[in-house]
Amino acid sequence: MEKYKFGTDGIRGKANEELTPEIAFRLGYVLGKRIPEGERLLVSKDTRESGDELALSAISGCLASGKDVDYIKVAATPISAFATTYLNYSYALVITASHNIYSDNGLKVFKKNGLKLSDEECQSIEQELTENISYSKKIGKLFIKKNIKKKYINYLKKQNINLDSLTVVLDEANGSLSNYASKVFKLLNAKVKAINNKPNWQNINYKSGSTNIEYLIKEKLNYLLPFDIGFSFDGDGDRVISFLPDGSIIDGDIEALLLVKLLRNNSGLILTKMSDIAIINYLKQSCINISISDVGDKNVYELMNNSGCKIGAEKSGHIILKDYMNSGDGLYNALLLASIFKKNKEEFYRVVKQIKASKKYEIEIITDNAKEVIKNSNFEKIAQKYDGLNENKFVYRASGTESKIRVLIQSLDEKELKEMYIEINEEIERLKEKYVWNSRNIVVKKS
Repeated sequence: MEKYKFGTDGIRGKANEELTPEIAFRLGYVLGKRIPEGERLLVSKDTRESGDELALSAISGCLASGKDVDYIKVAATPISAFATTYLNYSYALVITASHNIYSDNGLKVFKKNGLKLSDEECQSIEQELTENISYSKKIGKLFIKKNIKKKYINYLKKQNINLDSLTVVLDEANGSLSNYASKVFKLLNAKVKAINNKPNWQNINYKSGSTNIEYLIKEKLNYLLPFDIGFSFDGDGDRVISFLPDGSIIDGDIEALLLVKLLRNNSGLILTKMSDIAIINYLKQSCINISISDVGDKNVYELMNNSGCKIGAEKSGHIILKDYMNSGDGLYNALLLASIFKKNKEEFYRVVKQIKASKKYEIEIITDNAKEVIKNSNFEKIAQKYDGLNENKFVYRASGTESKIRVLIQSLDEKELKEMYIEINEEIERLKEKYVWNSRNIVVKKS
């Protein structure tokens, strides 16, 4: 059962090890059985070398259930959300591991209206994946579709965005948006400098994309000047991190703040437990209603739905604009941010410069047994001691998409931050000895 387990965003793992063609076949079969008669399953992939293997396995599973499949090959994840919202698809399956390295892959499912599966639906499908397969007497048919990506572009063009005379840098992560994001920006009259747009099946997210924005700023920024604003996408195109010519990095929290302020949206904002306390304080001082959700765009959306907020975001660059779609779309969000930058450049810069990020440590512990490690750790005791005290933040969690534990400690006071770090570092050293980790298992970033 464990190998069929859904994480925070689908089933994910190392291709041909944790995530096998058999799992993809079974999921294609289960989704095929769920599709109403007369409809088709939509399947797409990103640019990983295992994409064809897993996509064709999932397609075979659906065909074996007796249902037809529309295959659009390489396509950004938001196109599947668009298709289940505006076209006649009850389910779409995307073969992607998003921001992960090329050797990982995943199976991400959308249902009607561009929504992710609920926890209850995931559990139900997990059970169905273990059951015997009964091949249909009717064999489904495969159709290669090219017009869906065109329909998505036409939908973006209808959003009344004009980027005339704006020069943008697009880091396309060697992923699903390679050459596609550039095409859309050019259609809206922007001048484009595109980088990391030559996928070779093994370079998706490698020294590129939203999770490597610091590398871009350090190694490539000077070569890209002059430009007005830049955008760095992740491998499947549902995240975007922005940056400015002076090296300022605008993460998902700040992007959402800019959208709330410059679009004059009064419905409030949803952020997550990983959000910077300095940004939360800024929002409160600006009299913007804010609610905090658990990590994961599905959790953000659920709280948006319950609270009536129209905008929700994760620091990683996932932003949901409920009036547009029910899940994140990195390309549309980049277009919208570029548009408000063009109209309100001075205020855009002013807001970015007003936010002084708190001091923090971000720690990643790379381990295949994250939940067991957390269970045997003293992380919770340390969190109870510090989290919330003098606005300090101590958050830890097992990643739902990678074999990692993520720890975030933040403080407005350098002395208290150091005190927290010393204590968590001592605990990590204890665990390091217990689980025989080496230095490569621990990644620490201070900012």
